[in-house]
Amino acid sequence: GIRNPAKDALLSRAGRELGQGYAFGLHEFLDQLGAVTGPLLVAAVIGLSMHFGITGPGAGYRAAFAVLLIPALLALLFLWRARGIEPDTTVAKVTRTDFDARYYRYMAFSVVTVMGFAHFILVAFHLQLTHRLSPALIPVLFGLAMGTDAIGSIVAGRFFDKYGLKVLYVLPVITLPTLPLLFLSVQPVWIWFGAALWGLA
Repeated sequence: GIRNPAKDALLSRAGRELGQGYAFGLHEFLDQLGAVTGPLLVAAVIGLSMHFGITGPGAGYRAAFAVLLIPALLALLFLWRARGIEPDTTVAKVTRTDFDARYYRYMAFSVVTVMGFAHFILVAFHLQLTHRLSPALIPVLFGLAMGTDAIGSIVAGRFFDKYGLKVLYVLPVITLPTLPLLFLSVQPVWIWFGAALWGLA
């Protein structure tokens, strides 16, 4: 929310040298690298909790979130160490700029494309409720989705630098089968395939 505009401004500046698509793609890759290792760590803690007979409502998840406190504190430490790296600059006066028709077409495309795209929390809840995957595998499934997100972001960033917004033409093709695979599939292989498509989208 609040941090995104400042982060995007820094990435945009880095993109002048690396290429805009690659700079944002690299950021997404590093972001999702953490999003892969986090769920795998959660899955390992839940699996160990089940193995050692730690019971009770959400016992494994409580232990997993306690372990995740360590990387959270490390992130705050790195943020504290990084303060002051970006030099102070004079704030330029912002003038009103009207967007052309391409901006509104892009916004309409984005809204329609993701209108029926469910958050992974709903996917995880459904899989837990229907017992189509074991509780320890659901975080691994999310890790797979974040892994395909990480790889796809680098590829998409490179293609964006070469072809521009034309890379978005493939997005509806990816999103269309994603939710039926995740919510209607009984066979685990199709659920895993749906999660990979979800991460790419």
